[in-house]
Amino acid sequence: MAETEKRERAAGMPEEAALLLIDLYIRDSNKYHSRLQGGSKNSKTPRQQCLEEWKNELSSIGCDRTTEQIHQRLKGDLITIKARFTAEKAEQSKTGGGPAKKFPKLDLARSKLYEHLSGSHVVTGIAGGIESLTPMEVDPEFSIASPVNFLSQNQQIEENVIEMDQENIQYENNGSLHELESDSKRGSKPLKKTFRNFARDTPKRYPTVSK
Repeated sequence: MAETEKRERAAGMPEEAALLLIDLYIRDSNKYHSRLQGGSKNSKTPRQQCLEEWKNELSSIGCDRTTEQIHQRLKGDLITIKARFTAEKAEQSKTGGGPAKKFPKLDLARSKLYEHLSGSHVVTGIAGGIESLTPMEVDPEFSIASPVNFLSQNQQIEENVIEMDQENIQYENNGSLHELESDSKRGSKPLKKTFRNFARDTPKRYPTVSK
């Protein structure tokens, strides 16, 4: 217990060092979360390489920390931001767009980390005690970020609509031609009936009374 408390106290950092650590993490986040393993058994993983580099960077401004202390500090920052995202999402679902609950203000370093993660990444959880961050997943088939796929889909839709319109026009034209051909064969002409023709062709409704 004493060792844990000592480690947590030692992981605390001045504001300048905390901001530098977040800047280093943002710069090297892809490498830090890489799943690649070292080429040999004794070679360092990408995460270990990052921690070593960050250790030297922090030491250059007078903040001497071990790689484990740096890892624990960053892990705590990521857990804090993940919890904030979860709480904000739950609050939004409860308020339904109304006034949101005010959350405690984050320090400068964690505010910067919050902006970075909310803008480019989604925190997916803690796996095996190690923070896990993955980029936002977008279906490449429907991604607007892929203009070729997006335009080809719209073009295909337009071609289908044009093809349907052409079929309808052809059907209507065929119907009109068929009707004209039938009229031509019958020799029918448009009839303009006058009142006299109408009276002549219409049967009398009442019989004529003889005198």
